[in-house]
Amino acid sequence: MYYNTEVVHKASIVDQIIPVLILIASVLIGLWEVLPRAINMMSTLYLGDLSAAIPIMTETGIFFVIWAIVLYIGGSGILRVHRFKRYARKIGTDKTIELMYLADIADETEEFVIKDVKKMIKKGWFRNGVVDEEKALLIIKEQ
Repeated sequence: MYYNTEVVHKASIVDQIIPVLILIASVLIGLWEVLPRAINMMSTLYLGDLSAAIPIMTETGIFFVIWAIVLYIGGSGILRVHRFKRYARKIGTDKTIELMYLADIADETEEFVIKDVKKMIKKGWFRNGVVDEEKALLIIKEQ
Protein backbone atom coordinates (compact mmCIF):
# COMPACT_ATOMS: atom_id res chain seq x y z
CA MET A 1 0.00 0.00 0.00
CA TYR A 2 1.85 3.06 -1.25
CA TYR A 3 0.60 6.58 -1.08
CA ASN A 4 2.36 9.89 -1.15
CA THR A 5 2.61 11.43 2.31
CA GLU A 6 2.49 14.88 0.73
CA VAL A 7 -1.00 14.03 -0.50
CA VAL A 8 -2.39 11.89 2.28
CA HIS A 9 -1.62 12.29 5.95
CA LYS A 10 -1.82 9.12 7.99
CA ALA A 11 -4.72 9.04 10.42
CA SER A 12 -3.19 9.62 13.84
CA ILE A 13 -3.14 6.87 16.42
CA VAL A 14 -5.54 8.94 18.54
CA ASP A 15 -8.02 9.07 15.66
CA GLN A 16 -7.77 5.29 15.36
CA ILE A 17 -7.86 4.40 19.08
CA ILE A 18 -10.61 6.72 20.35
CA PRO A 19 -13.43 5.09 18.32
CA VAL A 20 -12.32 1.66 19.56
CA LEU A 21 -12.33 2.89 23.16
CA ILE A 22 -15.78 4.41 22.67
CA LEU A 23 -17.02 1.12 21.25
CA ILE A 24 -15.60 -0.79 24.22
CA ALA A 25 -17.23 1.72 26.57
CA SER A 26 -20.58 1.16 24.87
CA VAL A 27 -20.28 -2.59 25.34
CA LEU A 28 -19.44 -2.06 29.02
CA ILE A 29 -22.39 0.32 29.45
CA GLY A 30 -24.61 -2.30 27.87
CA LEU A 31 -23.36 -5.09 30.10
CA TRP A 32 -23.10 -3.02 33.28
CA GLU A 33 -26.22 -0.85 33.10
CA VAL A 34 -28.69 -1.80 30.39
CA LEU A 35 -28.72 -5.59 30.66
CA PRO A 36 -29.25 -5.82 34.46
CA ARG A 37 -31.94 -3.13 34.33
CA ALA A 38 -33.72 -4.94 31.51
CA ILE A 39 -33.62 -8.21 33.48
CA ASN A 40 -34.93 -6.42 36.59
CA MET A 41 -37.72 -4.84 34.53
CA MET A 42 -38.72 -8.20 33.02
CA SER A 43 -38.78 -9.94 36.38
CA THR A 44 -40.87 -7.11 37.89
CA LEU A 45 -43.32 -7.33 35.00
CA TYR A 46 -43.42 -11.12 35.32
CA LEU A 47 -44.42 -10.77 38.97
CA GLY A 48 -47.24 -8.48 37.86
CA ASP A 49 -46.12 -5.36 39.72
CA LEU A 50 -46.73 -2.75 37.01
CA SER A 51 -46.41 0.26 39.33
CA ALA A 52 -42.88 -0.81 40.31
CA ALA A 53 -41.97 -1.63 36.71
CA ILE A 54 -42.67 1.85 35.30
CA PRO A 55 -39.68 3.61 36.98
CA ILE A 56 -37.46 0.68 36.04
CA MET A 57 -38.69 0.90 32.44
CA THR A 58 -37.87 4.62 32.40
CA GLU A 59 -34.35 4.06 33.73
CA THR A 60 -33.78 1.20 31.30
CA GLY A 61 -34.96 3.33 28.39
CA ILE A 62 -32.65 6.20 29.33
CA PHE A 63 -29.63 3.93 29.64
CA PHE A 64 -30.55 2.16 26.40
CA VAL A 65 -30.62 5.47 24.52
CA ILE A 66 -27.25 6.48 26.00
CA TRP A 67 -25.83 3.08 25.09
CA ALA A 68 -27.13 3.31 21.50
CA ILE A 69 -25.64 6.80 21.02
CA VAL A 70 -22.23 5.76 22.34
CA LEU A 71 -22.31 2.63 20.20
CA TYR A 72 -23.14 4.71 17.09
CA ILE A 73 -20.35 7.23 17.76
CA GLY A 74 -17.73 4.53 18.26
CA GLY A 75 -18.84 2.47 15.29
CA SER A 76 -19.00 5.40 12.90
CA GLY A 77 -15.50 6.53 13.94
CA ILE A 78 -14.06 3.08 13.25
CA LEU A 79 -15.78 2.95 9.88
CA ARG A 80 -14.49 6.42 8.95
CA VAL A 81 -10.87 5.37 9.62
CA HIS A 82 -11.45 2.24 7.53
CA ARG A 83 -12.91 4.28 4.64
CA PHE A 84 -10.01 6.74 4.87
CA LYS A 85 -7.52 3.93 4.39
CA ARG A 86 -9.45 2.71 1.34
CA TYR A 87 -9.62 6.24 -0.08
CA ALA A 88 -5.86 6.71 0.49
CA ARG A 89 -5.10 3.48 -1.39
CA LYS A 90 -7.30 4.60 -4.30
CA ILE A 91 -5.75 8.09 -4.43
CA GLY A 92 -2.20 6.76 -4.39
CA THR A 93 0.11 9.54 -5.53
CA ASP A 94 -2.47 11.48 -7.55
CA LYS A 95 -3.26 15.11 -6.79
CA THR A 96 -6.88 14.89 -7.97
CA ILE A 97 -9.50 12.18 -8.01
CA GLU A 98 -13.14 12.10 -8.96
CA LEU A 99 -15.35 11.55 -5.94
CA MET A 100 -17.44 8.99 -7.84
CA TYR A 101 -14.43 6.63 -7.72
CA LEU A 102 -14.25 7.03 -3.96
CA ALA A 103 -18.01 6.50 -3.75
CA ASP A 104 -17.61 3.25 -5.70
CA ILE A 105 -14.98 1.82 -3.38
CA ALA A 106 -16.89 2.95 -0.28
CA ASP A 107 -20.19 1.67 -1.72
CA GLU A 108 -21.80 4.96 -0.75
CA THR A 109 -23.48 7.85 -2.55
CA GLU A 110 -21.42 10.73 -3.89
CA GLU A 111 -23.13 13.13 -1.46
CA PHE A 112 -22.08 10.91 1.47
CA VAL A 113 -18.49 10.81 0.21
CA ILE A 114 -18.40 14.61 -0.15
CA LYS A 115 -19.40 15.03 3.51
CA ASP A 116 -17.07 12.22 4.56
CA VAL A 117 -14.04 13.65 2.74
CA LYS A 118 -14.76 17.13 4.11
CA LYS A 119 -14.67 15.71 7.66
CA MET A 120 -11.39 13.98 6.86
CA ILE A 121 -9.94 17.22 5.47
CA LYS A 122 -11.04 19.02 8.64
CA LYS A 123 -9.22 16.37 10.71
CA GLY A 124 -6.11 16.94 8.60
CA TRP A 125 -6.06 13.49 7.05
CA PHE A 126 -5.86 14.90 3.50
CA ARG A 127 -3.15 17.53 3.49
CA ASN A 128 -4.25 20.69 1.70
CA GLY A 129 -7.30 18.86 0.38
CA VAL A 130 -10.20 20.75 -1.16
CA VAL A 131 -13.50 19.38 -2.42
CA ASP A 132 -14.73 20.89 -5.67
CA GLU A 133 -18.44 20.09 -5.45
CA GLU A 134 -19.24 21.39 -8.95
CA LYS A 135 -16.83 19.02 -10.67
CA ALA A 136 -17.09 16.40 -7.90
CA LEU A 137 -13.32 16.28 -7.38
CA LEU A 138 -11.00 15.92 -4.44
CA ILE A 139 -8.07 18.22 -5.15
CA ILE A 140 -4.85 18.06 -3.16
CA LYS A 141 -3.12 21.44 -3.54
CA GLU A 142 0.64 21.93 -3.43
CA GLN A 143 1.90 23.07 -0.06
